[in-house]
Amino acid sequence: MDKVEGTITQRYQKVIMGLVIGVLFIGGLLLFLWRYSNVLSGMSQQVVKNPLQQDAVLMTQIKEDYEANFPRILGNYLKTDVASSDFATLTAQTKDQLLALKVPGAYKDSHLSTVLILSDIESLLAKGDAGSVVAKISQLQKIAQSFPSI
Repeated sequence: MDKVEGTITQRYQKVIMGLVIGVLFIGGLLLFLWRYSNVLSGMSQQVVKNPLQQDAVLMTQIKEDYEANFPRILGNYLKTDVASSDFATLTAQTKDQLLALKVPGAYKDSHLSTVLILSDIESLLAKGDAGSVVAKISQLQKIAQSFPSI
């Protein structure tokens, strides 16, 4: 009888061990499938975000912002009298404002020219060369003519 009980106990142990291994295997398989589905859904979300479309929208926004802000900044600067006492400060502020703008490719040349002319005006004001400052401002006015809103 002891032998029979030992055999039954061993069978129960084997069945329980088989069930534990089966549950662990199924749990591992389910965990793997869950992680796999998360990876796939993350990849599909990245595919939806087409960087070329985002770049086109971003470039359009940069161009609109530039076309709105550049004429305003330069127009305010050109309306100021050269003889005013704070013209040097205004020149530095205007240059800083222009340097803070994001520039679309179509306007890079004129933007660079404008900033360089403002740097020249700063140098000329420090030297006290008013005649050359007026010549540089006329160059700025030519650049401003390409923007009808100035």
